[in-house]
Amino acid sequence: MNSYLQQSYLQQWEKVCHLLKVIDAPEKEDSKLYDYDLVTFFQECWHLKDWILNDPKVNQTVKQKVKDEIHKKEACIVKYPNILICADLANLSKHMNNKSSESGARITNRNMTFYLGKGEAISDHIITLDNGTKYHAKDVARRAVQEWEGFMKANGLL
Repeated sequence: MNSYLQQSYLQQWEKVCHLLKVIDAPEKEDSKLYDYDLVTFFQECWHLKDWILNDPKVNQTVKQKVKDEIHKKEACIVKYPNILICADLANLSKHMNNKSSESGARITNRNMTFYLGKGEAISDHIITLDNGTKYHAKDVARRAVQEWEGFMKANGLL
């Protein structure tokens, strides 16, 4: 019996890639929807690890690598810093604090560029870490997808 809940990590990966396309596209609707899509991207990107860990078709060696290299934040910060920023933003959105944050990532600024006559706008959210480093949210999202893609290819998942 197939169920929506019986999905593979590849379906979650497709969702992450879809959300990246959504947040990369110019906005044509309410900017609050864009904010929602951006936060949803960070959540889904971080939770890809859970889909891999819980997929019965993924071998135990790969699952252990996910636990050692991605789930352990002290290791993730070195190899996959953008995935870690996604983790911190996902957890901040869920728990309304970043007590468990490694980077202290938070969205601190939002700039909008409107294209009159086109009905489009471009949002530029700025992520600031505890150490003061600033990143553009879309850049973090793109690099996180690249990090996941590299991990999955290196481990036979793609």
